[in-house]
Amino acid sequence: MNSNDRMHGILETMLGDVITMQNIAIQLSRATYQLHVAGEHREKHHLMKEQLAQLQTRLDRLQGSLVSAEMRTVVREQVLTEVDIAS
Repeated sequence: MNSNDRMHGILETMLGDVITMQNIAIQLSRATYQLHVAGEHREKHHLMKEQLAQLQTRLDRLQGSLVSAEMRTVVREQVLTEVDIAS
């Protein structure tokens, strides 16, 4: 697997995480509204804490992927620079 394939895989994973985060946020909005209308504030609070924890997990994964991609880019630039200097 070359670097382009790895980068493509990382981007696909990141996009999947962003879409999942968006879906969680939409579900959370709908559920909290329904619980608010029903007056179930304790359950609403519990649901919000649970969903926010899921969002935080996805965000952490996304940040890790971005850092990993950035590190690969920096390493690649350094290698190219060293090769260019050697030429």
